[in-house]
Parts: sequence; C-alpha cells; structure tokens
Amino acid sequence: MMQSSTNSTVKPLEGQHIIGFIYGTELYGSERGNLTALGSMQRNGARITVGVSSRTEGGGAVGEAARALGFNVLEVPFGGPLSGHSMRAYKSYRKRQYRKLRSVSQEILPELRALNPSHILIGSPLAHIYLAIALFRLGKPIIYRMGDAPGTGSKIQPLLWRILASRSRSIVANSRFVHSLVERQGRRFSKKSVVIHNIAPNRDAPLDESLLRELEHSKRPTQLVYVGQLTRRKGVHDLAEALIALDDPELGCWFVGGATGEPGLLEEMESRIRSSNTRTDIQFMGFQPDPRPYFRAADWHMAPSTYGEPFANVTLEAKAGATASIVSNRGGFPEAIRDEQDGFIVEPGAEPIRAAIQKAKRLDAESMGQAALDSTANTFSRARFDERWAQVILSAS
Repeated sequence: MMQSSTNSTVKPLEGQHIIGFIYGTELYGSERGNLTALGSMQRNGARITVGVSSRTEGGGAVGEAARALGFNVLEVPFGGPLSGHSMRAYKSYRKRQYRKLRSVSQEILPELRALNPSHILIGSPLAHIYLAIALFRLGKPIIYRMGDAPGTGSKIQPLLWRILASRSRSIVANSRFVHSLVERQGRRFSKKSVVIHNIAPNRDAPLDESLLRELEHSKRPTQLVYVGQLTRRKGVHDLAEALIALDDPELGCWFVGGATGEPGLLEEMESRIRSSNTRTDIQFMGFQPDPRPYFRAADWHMAPSTYGEPFANVTLEAKAGATASIVSNRGGFPEAIRDEQDGFIVEPGAEPIRAAIQKAKRLDAESMGQAALDSTANTFSRARFDERWAQVILSAS
C-alpha cells in the first residue's frame, strides 16, 4: 500500500503539476472541498495552480484562500451561468455565449501550454464548458471532482454534466450518495467513479480563544449550533419550530450563517420566535468566517437538511471540534455519522428533530463528542485522504 506524505518523506506526486479550475468565487462546500483536495496533492509533492474566476476581483474568497495555501493562482475570464431557456429563446444571448465559450479557451490556452500541467482537476461542469476547447487541444488527463450531484435544474445542466463526465479520466465522488447518482447515469460513467470522502477543512488562522471563552461563558446548559446557509432546504425552519416547541430555558441554539440565499426567511423566523414567547434561547449570529469556536463551545451540532446534500463537510468540522452531530438521513449525511455512537441520524421535520434533542439532553455529550473526534483519526483521516488522492492522480497518468 502506498505511504502517504503525511507519514513519510516519500512524495508520490513529486514532479506532477496539477491545475485545478474552480468556477465559484465564494467558499461554499464544493469550493472548499476542491481546495482541500488540491492541498492533499500539494502535500504529496505536486505543484499546484488554481484557476479562479476573474468575475470577482482576484477570484474572490476562493482566490484569497488559494493564495493563502501557497498555490499559484491563474485568473480565468469565466462567463456567467448558462441558461438553457435563454439559449433557446434569445438569439443575441445565444451568440454572446457562444462567443464567450470560444474566447475563454482562446485566451487561456497559451497560458496552459506555458504552464504545461500533468493533470487537470475540474470542480464543476460550468467551469469545464468554458474551457472545453482549450482542454481538448491541451490533451491532458482530466479528473472531475464531484462535490455536487449531477445538475437537474434545467435541460442544459445534465448535458453539461455528461460532456464533462465523458471527457474525464476519473470521476471522484465525495460520498457514496453522489457515487450512486453517477451509477444511475450509466456504466460508462460508474466504472470510472471512485469515492473519496472529504476531510475537515484546514483553517490556517489561529482559533479565536477569546470568542471561545465568551461563548462558553454565555451558553445554556444544553447548547446546540447550526452552521450553514439559512434556507428552507437546509431544514432551519424545522429546527426553529422544534426549539420553539421545546420551550426550554436550559436549551440554546446558535444559528451561524448568512441568509442571502433565501431573502425574507431570517425575518420570518425571527418574527415567529418573538411571537411564540418560547423560553428556548435562539440566537442568529450571522455569517462567521471561522465557525470553530461555535463548534467547540456547543454540546451538539445540528444538520437538519431536507434534501440530499452531497456530503456533510460541516459535520466533519464539528467532529474536529469534538462535537457530536444530529443529522437528517438525507444525502451523504448518514455516511459521516455512526448512529448513537458519535451522533444521531433522524428523519427531517420539526417533530423528529424535537425528539432527537430531548434524547440528546439525557446523554453524555462529551463522550459522544470524543467519539466524533476519534473518527477523524480513523475513517476521515488526512493520511487516508492523501493516499486515495495520490492513487487517483497516478492512475490517471
């Protein structure tokens, strides 16, 4: 078995130069996952260049994170999201997009040839479609890291997915759930799909100890935390209703995350909480660039999604903070939890969440949190992650 660079001086990817293209400019789960995978390749000896979108200056938060990790950054003039309806209905839009699809490849191909990568890592079908001509002419093996399920929101999304999947030497799904979705697309895709679970993101900034102490001082006897976007499909409204119904002065919950994805939801939830007069302490903390103090101060982490999220990155970060999770049974969440050992797996909805919280209050959160932390050294270890990614790159050479 190959030795990982984290446990040995052996660098199995020494001499390789990998360019990873990331379309998004904000650090959501998929973008963080792609950077984490590229970080693994760097630890294994590869030179890394990250292609980021110049739609936001410097590539936005993704570009900033890539530079902080020591990656070379290449700015790419990606176009905007493609609309199947607009492509069919508006000739001017169609012409403009076709010109953009050609111009991005024309502009970037000379730079790619000068960089002479050994492999290309693609994080989304949209990044690929803007680069398709250049990558075809470059002729380097493509690895498609799937941090999201195949798109189904329009007729054009499945088409873009199939083009990228067909062109890829390897498809790396970040969960068995995502791999099962690849299998449904046909054997020619599933036979080149492998599963590499994510690991908790590496945050270089030191932990804010003063915030941690403040949170530990102000928390309720049983303190919950939710971290992520405030949207209905994330189940935050169900969680709020469960907290209201419990009406427990010894129970608190921090909602950590922005609400830009679903305008009006935050105000609706705040109004509902005020009118309920619940004694449960429910606080909305807004977006936090580093949620680690909240994970570490909380007794339980909540992830009540109502849809099939690809994988539970946020649960892995909770584990790294020695906090057990209560998660829904949708998507990749069940793969991150050993039910009733380092957390609970429940049906979505306010009532199952309420029952799970009541059950959690009767248990030893500290021992379950320790079990969650222990799993990061076993099932979700960095050494195993590095080894799997090295195998993918070498097999695609």
